[in-house]
Amino acid sequence: MLQGLDVVYCNLILYFLGLWHVFENIVENILCPSSNTNDDIDLSGKTAVITGCNRGLGKALCFELCKRGCHVILVCRDPAGAHKVAEEVSQLIPVCGTLGTCEVVYSDLSRLATVKACVKALKGLLKSRKVNFLICNAGIMAPKHLNITYDGYELQFQVNFLSHVYLAHGVLKQSLVADDGKVVFVSSFAHWGASGNISECFRCLDRYNGKLQYCNTKFFDVLIARELQKRILQGYYQHNYASIACLSVNPGVVNTKMAREFCINEFPTCLNGIIAAIFGVLYSVTLRKPEKAACLILQALQHQNSSTYISRGPFGSWTPPHLPSKKISEGISAELWDVLRQDGWLL
Repeated sequence: MLQGLDVVYCNLILYFLGLWHVFENIVENILCPSSNTNDDIDLSGKTAVITGCNRGLGKALCFELCKRGCHVILVCRDPAGAHKVAEEVSQLIPVCGTLGTCEVVYSDLSRLATVKACVKALKGLLKSRKVNFLICNAGIMAPKHLNITYDGYELQFQVNFLSHVYLAHGVLKQSLVADDGKVVFVSSFAHWGASGNISECFRCLDRYNGKLQYCNTKFFDVLIARELQKRILQGYYQHNYASIACLSVNPGVVNTKMAREFCINEFPTCLNGIIAAIFGVLYSVTLRKPEKAACLILQALQHQNSSTYISRGPFGSWTPPHLPSKKISEGISAELWDVLRQDGWLL
């Protein structure tokens, strides 16, 4: 019964807040069709690590960083696609300084072994450099059917959250992050629809609901950013990371393949073709351009305060940091950390 109420609440949040974001997108796309380019941000000499760069927001963010001179390491499960993105980067025109470069590291976030290998590979690639920006962006959204990973977890929970926790913890533990670096978890307004039930999310094999689990992954992204920041300030890591900022960012409802497929899948399968044709015309107006969402993250990377949730504001303006959800508390953040450690994600 309780989970049934959680699912109803989750659906209400997704539909009503989603419609509000769509309304914002329509106004923004009509009144401000061009992207906020943030051309004055010079990232020459900086290094970024981004997961999920082959398309959508990750690809747009890679482009925006490289146009400002940043060296970007693309972490992905499709190296061929990532190398194609790197080739496209070489054709860009820099807006500040010289054009940045790209490297590719393989990792399938649905398999912990490849994430462990990714941390080792990053250590070898970086050499004397440090990671200035770690952006945990990769994700999947609300599969209709339960999928179990090789490691025994629900697929989107491991991809969206667990593997990113291991990656962030790994690079911090190996002292690979710059003293003033930023660790960013790409969250969503959907975190408002989370149940916040930690044990159920780790072992949701009996009562799976794709939308609710997606909301929970984004809720935990917000939680882990806050808890990771707290642990850093408490000296959890041997390296002195006093100036690091851990952030969670809501970029809005972005025009990505993941968002488009989610919209189509809300309708009966027999109507998918018709809905796809109708939405194909509407996407450019109702969904936010990836370039604009990437610019919000660029702004977040320049932000100085730590342990904050940053969201797009009304009609595309940048919202000052604020607490995202009334469910956020020190207690649940600490509980999540303990469960992650017990399950081996913080070794």
